[in-house]
Amino acid sequence: MLKHPLCGDIFWSDNGTIQSPSLPVIDECNRQRVIAWVPAIFFWLMMPIFLLYSHRFSLRPFAVPLNWNNLMVLKFSLTYIALIMSIFPMFMELIGFDSCSTVITSKYAFIWIVTFIGMLGAQYICKVRGILTSGILHITWFLFAICCLPEVYAIYKNEHNIPFAGTLIFSIIYMTFIAQCILFTLSDAPARPFYTKGRHPSPELFSSFLSRLTLSWFNSFIKTGKNKDLEMDDLYDLNEGSTSSHLEVLWMKHWGPVINKYYNDLHLCEKNGNAKKPLPPSILLALYRMFKYELITASLLKLCGEILLFGNPFLLHQMINFVSDKTSPLWVGVSYAILMFLASQARSLIINYQFYVMYRIGTKTQTTLTSATFRKTLKLSMIARKDKTIGEIVNIMAIDVDRYQQVAWNILQMISAPLQIIACLIYLVILLGPSAIVGALVMVAFMPLNYYSSGFLKKYETTQMKCKDERIKLCNEILNGIKVIKLYAWELPISEMVEKIRAKELHNIKRFSLIRAAIETLNQSSIFLVTFLTFLTFTLIDRENNALTPQIAFVSMVLMNSLRTPILQIGLWINLIVQVSVSNKRLKDFFVSDEIKEDGVTKIVDTNDIKSAITIDNGQFSWDNLCDSKSNLCNVNLNIDKGQLVIVIGRVGSGKSSLLQAMLGEMPKMNGETTVTINGTIAYAPQTPWILNWTIRENILFGSPYNEKAYHKVLRACTLDKDLPNFPNSDLTEIGEKGINLSGGQKARIGLAVACYSNNSIVLLDDPLAAVDSHVGKHIFDNVIGPEGILRNKTRVLVTNNTALLDKADLIIMMEDSLIRRCGTYENLINDPFFSAFKRDIEKDTGSENSTESDELDFDNISTLSDYDDLSAPLLTSQKIDISEDNDKESSGAIMTKEFLETGSVKMD
Repeated sequence: MLKHPLCGDIFWSDNGTIQSPSLPVIDECNRQRVIAWVPAIFFWLMMPIFLLYSHRFSLRPFAVPLNWNNLMVLKFSLTYIALIMSIFPMFMELIGFDSCSTVITSKYAFIWIVTFIGMLGAQYICKVRGILTSGILHITWFLFAICCLPEVYAIYKNEHNIPFAGTLIFSIIYMTFIAQCILFTLSDAPARPFYTKGRHPSPELFSSFLSRLTLSWFNSFIKTGKNKDLEMDDLYDLNEGSTSSHLEVLWMKHWGPVINKYYNDLHLCEKNGNAKKPLPPSILLALYRMFKYELITASLLKLCGEILLFGNPFLLHQMINFVSDKTSPLWVGVSYAILMFLASQARSLIINYQFYVMYRIGTKTQTTLTSATFRKTLKLSMIARKDKTIGEIVNIMAIDVDRYQQVAWNILQMISAPLQIIACLIYLVILLGPSAIVGALVMVAFMPLNYYSSGFLKKYETTQMKCKDERIKLCNEILNGIKVIKLYAWELPISEMVEKIRAKELHNIKRFSLIRAAIETLNQSSIFLVTFLTFLTFTLIDRENNALTPQIAFVSMVLMNSLRTPILQIGLWINLIVQVSVSNKRLKDFFVSDEIKEDGVTKIVDTNDIKSAITIDNGQFSWDNLCDSKSNLCNVNLNIDKGQLVIVIGRVGSGKSSLLQAMLGEMPKMNGETTVTINGTIAYAPQTPWILNWTIRENILFGSPYNEKAYHKVLRACTLDKDLPNFPNSDLTEIGEKGINLSGGQKARIGLAVACYSNNSIVLLDDPLAAVDSHVGKHIFDNVIGPEGILRNKTRVLVTNNTALLDKADLIIMMEDSLIRRCGTYENLINDPFFSAFKRDIEKDTGSENSTESDELDFDNISTLSDYDDLSAPLLTSQKIDISEDNDKESSGAIMTKEFLETGSVKMD
């Protein structure tokens, strides 16, 4: 007989039992003092979680108070009605008015009153904090409706002969429960028409709790795919919490303090001469802090799903008992069947949503780490870049980050699998007795094999990743130098180098795969061994009493089938754990690599009270942090005033570009006495311009707003206006990555135009005139850099070996062997014998270089401009231009064109 400590041994009223021919009525004590408390207990247990969620939700930028509407008013009104109807019978009972007695006792009603008041407060919090839907409120109303069903059945049986008035009051309350369950399937309307900045916000943001749980908000997208071919424009905008900008800020919030602490500890160790370095901060811990609330939610869902998983074997056992017992009433079997169906469906619903949450965490993890890798790559110092090859960085983003994503998907399965195995074995021990221990011993015997094999897998995985880094690095170098390789016919030796590295990589993959295949084979065979040995031992222990009845056999098979998934996946998880442990070490080593010091340059907002634009005091700079390196810049002391034109001259390798890098803060300082002060903003035109796969206009604007007058002024000054007619679509012509369809001079002039259009107060120019012809260089100097150029009011630092421009400079810096040999005006230096001799040597070297470069420039012009001349000839001779020709022109200027989707099937003729 079922019983409860609060209500004694009686569970069914009127001496009813589970063998009664019809469903008996539950005892009044169990109905009122136990069953009806379930929703109240659930609500108050979940209230702290609700308050925490509402507080965090209110911090979001789009969280604004909701406006009153019909749906919200109806929800509040029904809650008030339930509250008033609960107060009324308790009040009648207190004053002794028995004619309105109901099934609700005073204690019963008091619990409901307190709960309804709390729910009104929760609904009001949702309104003022902009929460459109609440799963806790929805589940509470659903529990009220379910837990009152015994009372409804008791009233139907008319057990207490309750007066009509009392029945009416309870009926009204119960109808409010049903109505609230229906109304809470709808979410409230947001206060603002646009919930996000995007043009196509995701319906998930507006959906109700039930819609999110069942993922029915996605049906509109499925319907769109049914009616037409899906395109990029059909996709929903990313939710704010899933965008890379939001995740990057969140990552720096949790990662920034720990990485700064690591660098401080490392600096102290180096300062104190301690050889033991501090341990790198944990990436997993930072990710957990970022997504802990989502992870806790998924863990609770996983726990509910596992509880329901073990409910099915129990219900199956009872169902088999019902079928075996011919005297059991039909309602018992129907109840077990309904419960099995509801348990399996509820578990499917919960587990599917748990997988959705974990996949979302995995995607966010990938986005976060990819963004962090890009950010770290831009901040790596030159010392770190020597150790971190392009191949390694590419593999970190393509492979290592992806493994973090896979672990995020499976982390809860990895944690719950041992617990699930232990729970199944305990259940089997209860069912089969000591014979189940044999199956447990078989599984324990496989654990050392899995443990030690993981060490071998980790070893081969580490070697494999090193080979992969080397192969990616070599392939990248081949692609960048493919012209030289084809020119010298080096295809065979280069391909042999790639194949040699690939063969070594395949050798490690083969060993890795063999060990992994052996582990998976043994793990899969363990399921059969556990089942076979368990049943064999069970029957051999006591052949007379231990019979494999349907109850034992089928329930045991269900439990052993529950063991199948975690056991089969143990091998996969071991492989994944090994891979992610290798990736974790690689990623941590990369994230703690040396960075460019942010304090390398002291930047001051452009102020008029300070005359100097660039000041360097006691300058000691080094790329490799070695005191005796030839590339070090030593004893640099400079003071450049605002608006000056400074020309830096020197032989190749004398440190001219390094001096500009030191001004930018890119070249590390060797000691703390060095100070670099920049008064204003800087634009930099490097020797190799950074050309992106954009149009010419987009490259020049470089993210700045478009100003037509200033834009065309820059084009004319940089002589790009004469090149644009030769392009298929003028300045809207799309150019390839690294400017692959531009000549060297065009690249240099576009890079110079970017610096000019940025309108910064300081412009650093690293020999932009070297790649252009002499007459073009003169035009650029006169109209851009020189005293009459568009940059005449800016501070200009020009690196060049064109000695004809020295008399135009306000300050000349002469460099040799990474030292500033002379610094002064042209009038002061012209009479210096050392400077004069140096000037003659530069002119001599430049003359020989120009003769060689002129040949190369002619070759470039033949190979590039001839193509554009052919394309532009029809446009120059045509007298009539229609719309179709404009469309052809626009499309011809684009490297990538929009793809067109085709539907239908291929005929099998």
